[in-house]
Amino acid sequence: MKKLLNLALAAGMALSVCQANVLAKEGHGSITVKISKLKNDKGNVRVAVYNTQEGYDAEKGAGESNKACAKAVVEIKSQEAQCTIDDLAYGEYAVKFFHDEDKSGKFYKNFVGIPKVDYGFSNNAKGHFGPASYEQAKFKLDKPTMEMNLEAQ
Repeated sequence: MKKLLNLALAAGMALSVCQANVLAKEGHGSITVKISKLKNDKGNVRVAVYNTQEGYDAEKGAGESNKACAKAVVEIKSQEAQCTIDDLAYGEYAVKFFHDEDKSGKFYKNFVGIPKVDYGFSNNAKGHFGPASYEQAKFKLDKPTMEMNLEAQ
């Protein structure tokens, strides 16, 4: 009887752990980012996801420092790139990307600050005399899966 009770207790604890793991993932989703209109297939595309305006504003390129909450380096095929960022808590985010033709991880600009590489932002937001603002690029993740189609600028 004691063995049966211990077995039942162990099974109940295992079930509780499984339920806790399932509950921990509720309120999380994934974002599939599809990028088109890249000028060529050289190098890769660097994608960065931000969950704060401060992090978004601190980075000039996409993921050049550690301010992003998620990053991806994506292969280019037929002037397009795609990645999925998993396990993001529901909330507000903004995405930046750039075409890293030489795989250096650097966002190149000319002497007056105009980008020399393809780049873009969530919502296909466009900046004026600088990058698109967080307000223009932000979006809400509030479902298990989300897809966004972005175009290189």
